Amino acid sequence: MRNDPSDKRKYISGAVAAAVCALYAAIVATDIFRAQIPFSGVLTLAGVVLCAVYAGVLLPRGRSARAVLPVLFAAVMTAAADVLLLFVPALYAVGVAIFCAAQTIRLSLFSGLSGRRAAILCAAQASLAGVLLLRGVPALYAAGTVYALLLLANLVCAFVCRAPRGIKMLRRTGMALFALCDICVALFNLLPAGTRLQRAAAALMWAFYLPSQLLLAREAGLCT
Repeated sequence: MRNDPSDKRKYISGAVAAAVCALYAAIVATDIFRAQIPFSGVLTLAGVVLCAVYAGVLLPRGRSARAVLPVLFAAVMTAAADVLLLFVPALYAVGVAIFCAAQTIRLSLFSGLSGRRAAILCAAQASLAGVLLLRGVPALYAAGTVYALLLLANLVCAFVCRAPRGIKMLRRTGMALFALCDICVALFNLLPAGTRLQRAAAALMWAFYLPSQLLLAREAGLCT
C-alpha cells in the first residue's frame, strides 16, 4: 500500500511547525531568564528560514500553486532580509529594502493587484525613496519610510480586503503581530539604551515576530 503524498506533506509540515515552535520557546526563554545563548541570532534566523520552508512544504502541487507562490516568495525574501539585518550591519538599509520587496509581494497578494498595478506600486515606492534621498534623508530612513507605509497598507488590507474566512483570520492575526513586532523594533531604537522599557521592547519584538511569520506562511496550505 502506497503512502499518500498529501499525508507525507502533512507530517513534514507538522514537524517543521513544531521546530519553529521549539526555536520560539528557546528565544523567548532566553529573554525571560536573560540568558546568553551563543549563536542566538542564528536561532532566530533558523526560525524565519523554517517558516519559509513551512510555506514551501504546504504549497499545493500543480497549477493551484500559482495562487500562493507569493506567500513563499514573501517568506523567502523575509529570511533573506533577516540575514542582512542580523549579520551584516553595513547593509542594514539593503535589508530593509528587501523587507519592502517582501511587503510589496504580500500587498499584491492581499489586495489582488494585477502585474501592471504592482509595477506601478513599485515605481511609486522607488520615486518616494528617490525624493527622500535627494532631500538628504539617509538611505536607511528612506527605506524605513517606504517600509512603514507598506506595513500599514498590508495591515489595513488584511482587515478590509475580501478573502476566505480562514485565510482572512491568518492575515489579520499575522499582520497584527508583525506590526506589533515593528513597533517594538522602533521603540528599541528610540528608547535610552539599557532601560527596562528598551529591554522589554527587545524581548517583545521576537515574541511577536516568529508567530507572525508562521501564521502568514500557513496561508500557502489553505489556498487551492
